[in-house]
Amino acid sequence: MAYIAYGRIEATIGTRFPHERIGETLQKILRKLRSPAVSQLSFKSMLDWPSKTIYVLGKKRKLTNDPTLMDDKNYFFYEKGSDFTKSFDSSFRKYLLYRIKEEATRSNIRIDFFKVKVGRYRSKQASFRSIDKLFEFDRRVFAYAPIVVDSVIDHELSHTVSIRHDKEFYRILYRQIPECIYKNSKWIITTGNFGSDPYAL
Repeated sequence: MAYIAYGRIEATIGTRFPHERIGETLQKILRKLRSPAVSQLSFKSMLDWPSKTIYVLGKKRKLTNDPTLMDDKNYFFYEKGSDFTKSFDSSFRKYLLYRIKEEATRSNIRIDFFKVKVGRYRSKQASFRSIDKLFEFDRRVFAYAPIVVDSVIDHELSHTVSIRHDKEFYRILYRQIPECIYKNSKWIITTGNFGSDPYAL
């Protein structure tokens, strides 16, 4: 398995991988290495634990346990002694619940009931499951600027109307967000440049 996302090249070959497919997989990895995105990959993580900083909504913030700094946009607050990953996922989930409703209203997409799950997904930024109205988001999406996060939300909202990537899907998507801004946002996520503005590319 090989893909480029979040400013990194990911490649894995399992121990039970069939020998006859190793050559095919290595070819896929080499093609990824020749991708024009490679020269622009940031190779940086959203979280730098030694310096206690994290990218949230396109801005590098200091981690803090001080409740008086909870609403300060220069800091990301989590309670002392709490599970950091759970705190981070909970913050992103609250943000998504609000933004999904806002974007759906703005785009006249009716969605009366939905669920949101945040986690670490190896090969997707987000998905929508129509059977139980579940939106799933990779927590790394929260590192990017609000307009970039909205582009991912708009993509998944379009799936509530058309589950396939067909003409109707793209008609709905580009009604919500201009095509060039959507494509620039995808490039920003691929290359892992957290603070980039898709309007500036």
